[in-house]
Amino acid sequence: MDRTPLCVLVYSKSLSLQEKDYNLILDTYKSIKWKEDYIIYLNAKPETILKRITQRGSLDKIRNEWNEDDKIYLHKILSYYKQFLSSKTNIFTINTENSIPVEVVYNIKNIITKLSDYSFEKMREPSTTQMNLSEFF
Repeated sequence: MDRTPLCVLVYSKSLSLQEKDYNLILDTYKSIKWKEDYIIYLNAKPETILKRITQRGSLDKIRNEWNEDDKIYLHKILSYYKQFLSSKTNIFTINTENSIPVEVVYNIKNIITKLSDYSFEKMREPSTTQMNLSEFF
């Protein structure tokens, strides 16, 4: 969900913007006809998320600036995601708590296949200028 239009709302809410500023962002969001047929939401326990943030190698200074080491802040963000997602339909949640990346990708591929009848196994070889979806995942 990070880096999506929805995350702008979540993070704006968590930053405790003045109501008029938040409403401006919300009104802008609502004014656009978003293509939100399906959302694949990956989740894990806050402790696991914090551990993964540390593992990805961000510098401590950057983590501190973005509150990426603050468990209370993370709980706040997750609660806003829950609040915003409760108004959406067609959400597929994947609990990544005890999964390795290849398992998560497998689950995402299964969701995409079921929704679109797209077969990752039957993909033809990509051109030299395009990346194959399996390679991308």
